[in-house]
Amino acid sequence: EAERAKEAESKRVQTTEQVAVADAAKQVAVTEAWAQAAGQHKAETASAVVQNAEAERAKEAESKRVQTTEQVAVADAAKQVAVTEAWAQAAGQHKAETASAVVQN
Repeated sequence: EAERAKEAESKRVQTTEQVAVADAAKQVAVTEAWAQAAGQHKAETASAVVQNAEAERAKEAESKRVQTTEQVAVADAAKQVAVTEAWAQAAGQHKAETASAVVQN
């Protein structure tokens, strides 16, 4: 009986150690999985931050391009007005000179 009790205790200790080892292995696996998930999340977050920054830069560049296009359009319109006024003035002056020549003749 003492021998059987000793063997039973030995098996119980082995089983307890095996369970402890298995639990430790599970804990390591869970910890590694969490670390991997956290790393992946961190990478995804960093990627999202970079994408947001790139989108913001593209938005700013587009805004500047639109502003520049609008400025060019305003400048072109101003030039067109100036040219039209110059032509009108020249035409008026020519008309006046023609009328003066007619009167003189």
